[in-house]
Amino acid sequence: MPANARLAIRQFVKAPGFAIVAILTLALGIGSCTAMFSIVNAVLLRPLPFAEPGELVWIENVGTNGMSARTTRADTMRAWRDGNTSFEGIAAYFAFFDFDRLTLTGTGDPERLRAVGVSDNFVELLGIPLELGRNFTAEESLFNGPNVALLSHAFWQRKFDGDRGVVGQTLALNQTVTTIVGVLPESFDFDAIFSPGTDIDLLTPFPLSPETARWGNTVFGIGRLKVGYFGEAGRTGPAIHQ
Repeated sequence: MPANARLAIRQFVKAPGFAIVAILTLALGIGSCTAMFSIVNAVLLRPLPFAEPGELVWIENVGTNGMSARTTRADTMRAWRDGNTSFEGIAAYFAFFDFDRLTLTGTGDPERLRAVGVSDNFVELLGIPLELGRNFTAEESLFNGPNVALLSHAFWQRKFDGDRGVVGQTLALNQTVTTIVGVLPESFDFDAIFSPGTDIDLLTPFPLSPETARWGNTVFGIGRLKVGYFGEAGRTGPAIHQ
């Protein structure tokens, strides 16, 4: 045994309390660095898992008083989507999803899940190729429309063992039957890109409707610029603030 290893063992025997504290401190430090690298890698280093990501821009209000100062009303987002001349399309997602956790029952012990409400064109606009199934329909994206969900790849693997027959099966979410219409690809990790530090299990339809507009500023927007918007110099531009 090397001399430095023998010395380390002797020091551990002489002061086991100090050694344990030192080991735990190192473990926490390494774990924190690993977690931070995972976030930086997903957000800054790894290419975005979207079709032509350089055409995408982030749309939000300029505000400093919390989330509501940065987000937009659903009816305003819909008006931008329907009336703009700069974008091929605008999609949105519900920014306050973490305040409405879902409880999954009927599959063993009850389990708390996170679901993000997205507009019906969210998956299509980002160019996300689904692993299984289909996107939400216009009917499913109406207020009080049919209850459907897209599973995250991680949740599909964890809860269904990657069963490729999962489309059409149902989940009991908050005691409401919800039909699985598709599975997101492994390359798309909503939380790593849009909300680092959270675990997103499902995407559900979020209607840009008069009913959700009454909730106030609740949605973030993502736009895909029309081809040629920046001329021949390039297709990548800065985020647009409204």
